[in-house]
Amino acid sequence: MPARCLLSVLAVLLPTVALADPGFFLVRFEAAPGYQRDGDGLGLFGIAEHADYVTTLFEKNVVLMGGVLVDESAELALLKASDLETAERLVAADPAVKSGRLSAHVAEWRVERSSMRNSGPPSTQENTGPRSFKLERTPDAPINLKDQ
Repeated sequence: MPARCLLSVLAVLLPTVALADPGFFLVRFEAAPGYQRDGDGLGLFGIAEHADYVTTLFEKNVVLMGGVLVDESAELALLKASDLETAERLVAADPAVKSGRLSAHVAEWRVERSSMRNSGPPSTQENTGPRSFKLERTPDAPINLKDQ
């Protein structure tokens, strides 16, 4: 096979191979019609099982980020999954979606630009809350952070 033909085949196949990598999916969770918030303040909807399920997916690096819209009309989550069917299956397994208290819409997102450099597992470092630091130059390092 001439080199030009091989390059043409690769040019066609490489984008397909890249799409086989885990993709990104946006999920919009909304209260199902008639749902009345009855929870203990967990998340927008107050459904502990939903909050626990999303947290578990976050810890497994499946949910990369999520949160509530400012107008509190919905929750959004960014999922990483191999394909749309897998993402939809993950969302359908949410206890609040299964019980009909929440509805969810999953959309595949073709990310063309991102400044997200690390989509690895979340840090295991303990969050001790806000802290103040003082920047100080030292002979050993250009910049050193010191606790205030």
